[in-house]
Amino acid sequence: MTDGPGREEGPAGALPGAPWPWREHQASALEALAAAREQGRERVWVSLPPGAGKTAVGLAHALASGRPVLVLVPNTAVRSVWLGEAARFAATGRRRATTDAALPTDLTVLTYQALVGRGDDGDEDAPARLSPAGERVLAEMTRRGPFTIVLDECHHLLALWGELLAHVLDRAGRTEVIGLTATPPSRMSRAEAEQMRAVIGEPVAQVAVPPLVARGELAPFVELVWLTRPTETETEWLAGRATRTAEFIAWLTDPAIASTGLLAWAEQRWGVLSRDWSTTSRTDPVLADAVLRLAHAGHLSMPPQAVLGEATRAAPGLEDWLAIAQDWWAHCLRRSDDPRDATTIERLRALLPGLDHRLGRHGITPGVPAVQRVLARSDAKARGAVEIVAATLAADPQARLLVLCDHAEAATLPADVAGAISEQSGSARRVAALLAADPRVSTANPLLVTGGLVAGPAGAAARLIETAAGLGSGDGLGAERLDDGLLRVTGWGPPAWVRSATAMIESGACRVLVGTRALLGEGWDAPSITGVVDLGSATTGTAVVQTRGRALRRDPGRPDKVAVNWSVCAVAPDHLQGDGDWRRLVRKHDGWFAPDETGEIVDQVAHLDSRFSPYAPPPAELFDAANAAALVRAEHPGRIRRAWAGVDPDGFPRSELRITPAAGRRDRGPVLTVAPDDRLAWDGHGLVVPGRERSRPGRAGAACAVALAVGGLLCFLAGATPLALAASGAAAALAGRRAWSLGRRARREPGLVDYAQTVLAALRGAGLVDAPAALATEVAPDGELRFSLSDAGPGQAEVFVQALAEVIGPVGADARYLINRWRLGPGLCGPLAVRGLTGSLAENWHAVPTVLADSRAHADLFAAAWGEHVGGGAAVYTGRAIGAGLLAAVRGTSPLGEDSALAWVRRTRW
Repeated sequence: MTDGPGREEGPAGALPGAPWPWREHQASALEALAAAREQGRERVWVSLPPGAGKTAVGLAHALASGRPVLVLVPNTAVRSVWLGEAARFAATGRRRATTDAALPTDLTVLTYQALVGRGDDGDEDAPARLSPAGERVLAEMTRRGPFTIVLDECHHLLALWGELLAHVLDRAGRTEVIGLTATPPSRMSRAEAEQMRAVIGEPVAQVAVPPLVARGELAPFVELVWLTRPTETETEWLAGRATRTAEFIAWLTDPAIASTGLLAWAEQRWGVLSRDWSTTSRTDPVLADAVLRLAHAGHLSMPPQAVLGEATRAAPGLEDWLAIAQDWWAHCLRRSDDPRDATTIERLRALLPGLDHRLGRHGITPGVPAVQRVLARSDAKARGAVEIVAATLAADPQARLLVLCDHAEAATLPADVAGAISEQSGSARRVAALLAADPRVSTANPLLVTGGLVAGPAGAAARLIETAAGLGSGDGLGAERLDDGLLRVTGWGPPAWVRSATAMIESGACRVLVGTRALLGEGWDAPSITGVVDLGSATTGTAVVQTRGRALRRDPGRPDKVAVNWSVCAVAPDHLQGDGDWRRLVRKHDGWFAPDETGEIVDQVAHLDSRFSPYAPPPAELFDAANAAALVRAEHPGRIRRAWAGVDPDGFPRSELRITPAAGRRDRGPVLTVAPDDRLAWDGHGLVVPGRERSRPGRAGAACAVALAVGGLLCFLAGATPLALAASGAAAALAGRRAWSLGRRARREPGLVDYAQTVLAALRGAGLVDAPAALATEVAPDGELRFSLSDAGPGQAEVFVQALAEVIGPVGADARYLINRWRLGPGLCGPLAVRGLTGSLAENWHAVPTVLADSRAHADLFAAAWGEHVGGGAAVYTGRAIGAGLLAAVRGTSPLGEDSALAWVRRTRW
């Protein structure tokens, strides 16, 4: 396989005469690496997705150093890839590679495990240390002088052996280190990113997946999910656990068990009369979210300053109850002298282990929930994989599938789940046996390939032995039947059977491989793979990128290849912990971009189905429909290709705010009045329903002006002081000015577009977004309104979306500036009634967005834009007495009116 079209010679400073032309992104990476070398930077790394040719980039740059090269890789599959690339370089007269730890040549490729030892007792939990072979390698490197070390999948290596790897690099002396990884910095945790910087430095080049797909460097792809409920046996076991959980919560919320019951404590801490909410939301967001979810479900009063978001509208789970219980234990029970509270603590300590938690010196800590183990290894997921494979093979005769599992064979089960699942549940062997037994799949010769076992149905085993013989690995091979009907091929080792199985999948003699992520999910190269079925539980950025990367490579034999990657997720809707597998699914797709059913390239589970939320699984009654829709999407590769064809190769992620009137209030919104069958249109300012007028509060300004003027006159007639008269005159003038403004521009209620234009104008004026940035607004078929920015720089849409959400959302307790909006309301303005006036001018207060509330200058800039697009007064600083009182009065309120609550979510699209 070549690395794709590009330039015939490498860039300046890189190795010339490579055996293939460089692609654009490879050339850019080589130029960045060469520049770093010229600057004397000895530790750098690059991030390129699987299939983007990072092995060739690392090898070319390392060989160009003129030093001896040592390449460290995570497993034997990746080692084989490096040996293959090195052989192609050797064909042009470059150095040949060996796998000898004695370093007999100037290019050596070793697995990191070859250098690592454990304690003398073989304890796997003992800290890793250099083995005798590793010590010899390090001594040889020191003797021979400066080396260039290449760390392939460096992010993965650091995660496993960070301290030892740093020790090796420090002892190696003056050594150039080149890190290669498929994991972009954006998918690393803060700790992982800090570790990378500490050991290898900063990245000098990185390329995301969407631009490479748009340029044709990677195959177009789609991400889909198969939703399933646990099996009947598993459901019965889960029902027992659910009963135990319900009994625990019933006990926990019994007010008689303590001097202050848990719910009473929560009301005291965060209820209507409490002032502790702002502190909690700032210092403990997990606890704050738990409080809001319980309040939204009706178990607690809603804290008066609280702001509900998408996450806190989800149903509360066991972890939310335990977060409240942790606070109750720490701040109430433990500090009490009441004997009931001491008894409650002991009872809590006794009950928590049954829910896979414990109460220790520092509070409630989680263990490994048995419910999550059952869901992760549910046999329903294996059966879902069979349905996916069968449907895929029937729809596409050229399909080649890779099914990845966490473990190869039986894994020892903890006693608490022994009755729920079998030892083979979730294993690659179990999936392979189900595939082999299904007549829809068995003719595709499914093969099981793991580090300790290669097997399949009789026909597949025979073809494998035949293929191995053709590759020179067939001597001494035999077969033995296993108790699940599979035939095990014996007489060889993993490198040989991986090579033979790869040849079978590439030729089409086998169309389905089942294996483990450890062996086939990282570094293994088979361009014919058209899809991955992910049954694993790993959610790290490395695991996700590597797993999906198996299908993203372009296939020279099939230029129109489209990859279809599946995840399988088990949800127990009747259990408080039944969404654990869903939460794993969410973590897998966080930051990973793919097309949704409308063709938009979005991240998170929204690309699986735009109806999905990252905060709660869909209801079980939608599973069948969602699965059917996913199968239909998989059968239309043309739509997938067209979705990616519209991607800008030079683009970047762009945040957007998606807004709909809240459920049950679709016909009462202050900005948009929408009934289910209404047709939407633009009137130049916002969305309207043709033929339906907006409210026109223009007379209210005049009413207020007249009322204040009359008030001033009465003050004068009553003998008021000149100062009072001046004050009343100023008030009348201010009201008249506002009335004039409203008479010109407030003939309609401000729309969401007006707020968005205000935010954009202020951000542009403050230099926080580029001058060409424009408001991008879309209307979805269901009336959802989507706001973002076009022609803006990276990250600027995120700033805009956050600012807009703060302006139209409930006023937060931390707002530094407030700004008012006048609207028509019922009743009269002020204490004086003026005959003939039927309305009043009321004030609504909005928060000035945080990014523009950092200074008075920025707040005034926002106020100027507000006056132009919305109408209102000056920004009021809440750090002084008047502003603080105002904030206390309006925090937590919806500035658009409680009867017109809007629901919005934030999404990211490419």
